[in-house]
Formats: sequence, structure tokens, C-alpha cells
Amino acid sequence: MKVFSGAAVSHFAASYWDVPPYCECQFVRRGFNDHYRLGAGKQVWYARFYLPGKWWIRGHDDCLAELEILHDLSKRGLPVGAPIRTREERWAVTLPGEETLVALFPAVAGAPLEANAVGEWIQEIGRNLGKLHLAMTALGNRHPRMVLETRDLVDDPMDFLASAIRRRRGIEIDFFRGVIEELKDSLKNLARTQERFGLCHGDANLRNVLCSRERGAYMIDFDHAFVGWRGLDIANFLLNLATEHHRNFLDAYESVRPMDAEERSLLPVFADLMVIRGARDVQSMFPVWGLDPDGEVFDLRIDFILDWMQKRLQGISLLPPLAEPT
Repeated sequence: MKVFSGAAVSHFAASYWDVPPYCECQFVRRGFNDHYRLGAGKQVWYARFYLPGKWWIRGHDDCLAELEILHDLSKRGLPVGAPIRTREERWAVTLPGEETLVALFPAVAGAPLEANAVGEWIQEIGRNLGKLHLAMTALGNRHPRMVLETRDLVDDPMDFLASAIRRRRGIEIDFFRGVIEELKDSLKNLARTQERFGLCHGDANLRNVLCSRERGAYMIDFDHAFVGWRGLDIANFLLNLATEHHRNFLDAYESVRPMDAEERSLLPVFADLMVIRGARDVQSMFPVWGLDPDGEVFDLRIDFILDWMQKRLQGISLLPPLAEPT
């Protein structure tokens, strides 16, 4: 999808939302979606253009479900960035002549944390993730998203990785089949209680938290939201934190939503599953980003996966051993 001019996006937004028709507008970034910043004086908004190609998005209904989830969470007092309805009370509109959905969000005060500032915020972030999971449990199945089964977490991503590694490295990964079966067995007998298994953020990490003294720690970007194991959110956050912050984060999280010993013991497994899923997520977007799915850019990801496989065979986990809660 092309990048639109600021004038075109500003005019389009003013056609549907209560924003001035001649906002200053600039393209911010292309990731899993495109984002544009619109400003008029002290007022700032962000327009999100939903990009195609994501295997976890089945259609417009999934995008609209994300926006409705954010609205409901915000109404419950959760610190999330909620969308703005159009003048016709819609959450999103479709670009004329295209299938692309566009949503508008108010700017949330704050910025992603620098590494040296994580410590002072980590407890609030942990508590907020716990509150988020509890609120998502209360929402139930009101806004359905894709349910991530073992096939989606293990079988399909590993088939994709096996094919990519074969093409780019000429290596068969049969040597890793035993670990794959272990991962699947770990989930097989884990009871799906409503506390453990339900709606999740899907991409919980520091890049998706904005912190400010005025508003606190806000979670953004729920595009990856799914129904599945809450431990996946927790493990993904731990993977993006320095080890020194793990215990404080988990203590804060469990002060709101305690885990039992079984769920806590499986956090290293959930970390492995997020690594597998992440590789597939990124590569699926290459055509949209104008990158060759079999090109050199993906080689770094393959190197990481092969290194992870070797360490996993040696019994080395991506997550270091976790101490019991304090």
C-alpha cells in the first residue's frame, strides 16, 4: 500500500471525524500498520491505516473487534489508547476504492521508556498488565478475536520456519522435532481456566507502553490481540526486559492476578512459543513492506532461530530461572 500525502490524509480524516480540515499531517512509520500524525494547535491525533497480509487478522471484523475492546477497556478505567468514533458513530471507515480500514486515536501523553528509566516504572507496568488481563476476562467473548491453538503456536510457525531454513541454509530441522513435541506436550494438559486462558494483548512489550508523569503507563497497539494463554503476554514482556527487572515485574503483576506454580513454571515455554510466533509474524509482512520474503533481511532472523534451537537442545532457556514470588 502506498504512503499517502499529509494533505490527503488530513482531508480524509476531516471528512469523517471532528478534526479541522487542514491539520498538519505527516507519515510516522510503517510497521504492522501505517500511522500518520495529525496536529492542530495543541490537539494531536494519530490515524491508523490497517495493512493487509497478517495471518492473525481474518478480516475487518477482527480489526473492529480490537477497536471495540479498546473502547470497553477504557470505559472500565484501564490505561489504554481508545479510538474515536466518527460523526456517524463508527469505529473505522474504509478508504474509497480500497479494502483498507482507517481508525483515529487521540494522542496519548508519554513516550517509550529508555533503558535507564525502566526500573522506576516496572511495578506500575506489571500491575497494569495484571489489571488488563482481569478486565479482559470480564469482557468474555463479547468481541471475538482469533483463538491461538497449539497448531497456531507451534505446528504452523515451525512448518514455516523449517521451509525458510531449508531454502536459506539447506538445513533440515528434524533434530529439533523432539523439542517441538515437548512444547506441545507442555500445553496439552494445562487446564484452560478463565484466568489463564482468555483475551490477551498479543504484543506486550516496552515499545507498546507510553509513560508520562501526567497519565502514568499506557498500553497501546492491540493489533496482535488474541484469545489464548495469558502466560504468552507475561513471557513476551519478560523477554523484552533486563533480567534485573524480572522479579519486580512479576511481583507487581501477581499482586493483581496471581499465577499458580504450574502456570509460573511454564513461562519459559511461553517465551519459546512467542519467539516462534514472532518470526512468522514479521516474515508475513515482508511483501507489504516491499521486502523479499526469502531475501537477506530475513537471514538475521533465521540465525537467531538456529541459535535458539541449539541452546534449547542444550537445556538453555531464553528466560533465566525465575525465583519464587517474594
